[in-house]
Amino acid sequence: IWQHLDGTPQERSQGIFQCGPYPVELLRQHIYKSAVPYDGAPVYYSINYISRDIKLDKNKNEIDRKEKKEGCRLIVSTNLEGKKVNITHEYKSFIAPVETAEREKMKVVIDSPASVYLHNPLTFEINITKASQDFPTILSLSIELVDASGRKILAAPVHTSHVVFLQSSYSLQETVTPVNIDKIVDLSMSALRWNIQCFDQHDNALDTMERTTIILPCFLASFMVSGYRIKVGTHKIALRIENKLNIEVKNCKIQVILKGQSKKHTTLLKVFPAGSKESITFEIQFDHSGYYMLQAYIFCPY
Repeated sequence: IWQHLDGTPQERSQGIFQCGPYPVELLRQHIYKSAVPYDGAPVYYSINYISRDIKLDKNKNEIDRKEKKEGCRLIVSTNLEGKKVNITHEYKSFIAPVETAEREKMKVVIDSPASVYLHNPLTFEINITKASQDFPTILSLSIELVDASGRKILAAPVHTSHVVFLQSSYSLQETVTPVNIDKIVDLSMSALRWNIQCFDQHDNALDTMERTTIILPCFLASFMVSGYRIKVGTHKIALRIENKLNIEVKNCKIQVILKGQSKKHTTLLKVFPAGSKESITFEIQFDHSGYYMLQAYIFCPY
């Protein structure tokens, strides 16, 4: 299908006139645009097309061809102000357009707690709506335990899921089992990082979402001292701790360190009931008067 254009005598003498062919379908799609001026007499357009009837054999070799040139009897012109008339809005393509309703964008909603204790189970729900019923949708989920800087604490994810569905709506409900850590790690300021990927094959689009669930401290601890400035000698330092978990912890090792010194003061709490509070006293030798920073570490076998 072409748009044939002939220039006026003035344009031909100046060498700035256009000549065809121009694909009308591409003009309609705004892929081809022309900026050649028209400042003379009216310029005429005509729209024509050639239909081809091609016959092929079993090996898809051409054995016969018939061509026929036809016109749609549409002739329009530019106005005298040098502006082109848009002829493409009157042009009717011989290719029937496919009626497709514009589909709303897929929506993903995640219902998960903002914070959780590491040893407690975590229940979550992911709801997807407005997905395609004609093409599969792929949902992938990975939950990792990370520290305050975002680095992975464990080599493997805490929880993973992979689902393929063919419905307009889908709901994923699962429970993350308590994390089992078999090595000594620092869980201060740790978190669960969610990575959700949803691939819509209908639109060939990949949506990636991230969410963070804060890990609450399993134990609360505070030092009880007689004053801020320590004198030389042996002092009794009380450490009060509270078990925030809903389970009883056994063989919990508590360690107190003076920052800047290598000596560690350790005690073992054989039974630490759920929700209970304990007070433990340490006798610590201070060689110099001044200010000290005390650090407490609690190691519990999960």
